[in-house]
Amino acid sequence: MEQNLFLSDKIAMSPSLFLRQVILPVCLLSTPALLLAETSLNDAVARLKNPAERTAAAQEIFSKCLPGKDNAPAAETGPGVIAPLAEALFFANSRENAKRVLDVVKPLQSAPSGTVPLPAPDADGFTPLFNGKNFDGWKGDTSSYFYSGDTLVVTRPSRQIETERKYRDFHLKFEHRLTPGTNNGIWLRGGFESQILDDTSPRYKGLNGYQYCGGIYGAIAPKTGHLKPLGEWNQEEIILDGRRVKVIMNGVVIIDADLDEAIAAAEKSNDGYGKPFLPGMKSPSGALALMSHSEHLEYRNMRIKELNTKKIVLSEDSNLSAWCALVGNPVSRAKMSNDELRAAQDKARPNMLKNWSCENGMIFSEGKGSNLCTKEYFGDFDMSLEWKISANSDSGVYLKGTPQVQIWDPANPNEKKNGADKGSGGLWNNSKDGKWPSVCADKPVGEWNKMRILMVGEKVSIWLNGQQVVNNARLDNYWARGKPLAAREQIELQAHNSPVWFRNVVVTPLD
Repeated sequence: MEQNLFLSDKIAMSPSLFLRQVILPVCLLSTPALLLAETSLNDAVARLKNPAERTAAAQEIFSKCLPGKDNAPAAETGPGVIAPLAEALFFANSRENAKRVLDVVKPLQSAPSGTVPLPAPDADGFTPLFNGKNFDGWKGDTSSYFYSGDTLVVTRPSRQIETERKYRDFHLKFEHRLTPGTNNGIWLRGGFESQILDDTSPRYKGLNGYQYCGGIYGAIAPKTGHLKPLGEWNQEEIILDGRRVKVIMNGVVIIDADLDEAIAAAEKSNDGYGKPFLPGMKSPSGALALMSHSEHLEYRNMRIKELNTKKIVLSEDSNLSAWCALVGNPVSRAKMSNDELRAAQDKARPNMLKNWSCENGMIFSEGKGSNLCTKEYFGDFDMSLEWKISANSDSGVYLKGTPQVQIWDPANPNEKKNGADKGSGGLWNNSKDGKWPSVCADKPVGEWNKMRILMVGEKVSIWLNGQQVVNNARLDNYWARGKPLAAREQIELQAHNSPVWFRNVVVTPLD
């Protein structure tokens, strides 16, 4: 027989308490009709709040609302039994009780798919993830889940369910209520877990830092001590914005970290247990999931707001479908019809695919062939990307088809005469303003560099590894000196006879 820790307290009983907690449950099994009328269902639910009376109160609710073991009809039936059963099950959540409750509750919640729309987003733009009637928008085995009002009850043992939609950048808000020993999690971007755990339980002694509640499993330890006592509702928020993750527990920021930096630190650690979880943290987008485990818990008010919805991610598709082959330059392209340009790009594409590849979100070129060009034309935009190079490599990013934001090895002795020692990030083809970065902010060769490029009109600002290296400099028109740049044109990644890697290439149009 399973035991729940909520019901394990030993107490000295008063006569009236002994009657309720010992005599009444026994009598209920044999003469329910005689005694059930003595205490209302609401009174039994109220008594669940008293730890000394929970056993008797939960048994009373089960006896009123569930069929007898001989399949005798329950005294109370219909949707009104769902909330009392959910509350009783929270405090007496054995697998046997869970099965009996599910057998009664699930048939009461069988709204056909497509008949219950999700509520509209609230004033702050957050959309509920559950409709409270069925599981439209989710896939997986929902047999261990049911609703009690606005609460999603997860019985034991649970099965993983996930959203049909994929999410990239988002702000997730939800509440959870834990039972003793709860171990579960929220699966993010289809690849990694934010831990949900009763980390006060004696069974979890000796946890790694990232295993505490709110941690990013395998890599990021949260600040601890901010869970509410068992049985109370916790308010949690998870914010994923690009490669930044923030977790807030009951109003306290317990994680604010860079995923890639966390991965790099974890890879250098001696923690062999956490390392298998690191590759999933590189996932740029994916389903949101409630994970499977063996303990009972509850969620409510789970809602999501997507961030950066205008973002265009250019480094996910192994077919490089967002990219095309280089044809001419902005001046020559402007003279071609759309059909002529498309035909020329299609003709050059096979050669492009020989020299450029994308695998697991990483674009690579050995530097042969021509530049890689976006199919889309951009005007004003905010671009973020990461790049790394090998020793003596040389590459760059063309803006509106125009060279270029410089990327190179500052230690390359052959390029010192051209200013390589000043670092990457400058507008190298400019005659004056912005030609040189204000500081050499490059990381060592072989490490990933983070770059942000903001272009408004013809003005460009650039940040490298968190330091601004170009401030609002006008990009010279290399192809037609003295003339304005095209209003909208392609962005290009430069092939320049040396290896270069790009990842997390994201463009947010600003016009």
